[in-house]
Amino acid sequence: MFGVGLAVASCGGPRYERRGPLHCVVEGRHLYTFDPVWRTEEIHRIDPATGLPLDEAEGPLAGREAERYRRVLLRELGVASLDSIPPEGEAELKALRALGYL
Repeated sequence: MFGVGLAVASCGGPRYERRGPLHCVVEGRHLYTFDPVWRTEEIHRIDPATGLPLDEAEGPLAGREAERYRRVLLRELGVASLDSIPPEGEAELKALRALGYL
């Protein structure tokens, strides 16, 4: 996981946040992330006691909510698709590959 504490939102719709390299959409007890380095999406539930993300959501919630949060992210960034978000960390990934870590 990425060790970022997030306060649980008490009201309102989804909101965009940038947390380090991650693009995040937070709503209530859910956290959607897009990682522009690894090009991955995840959706997590937020533990109300700690404010930290739990394991990935499973089942219908992940599919239905991921699409909605993805639309919020794309609208916020002003792009048409996740592929339009510029990749980040290319130099770091090349260095890790050169060292044999990837």
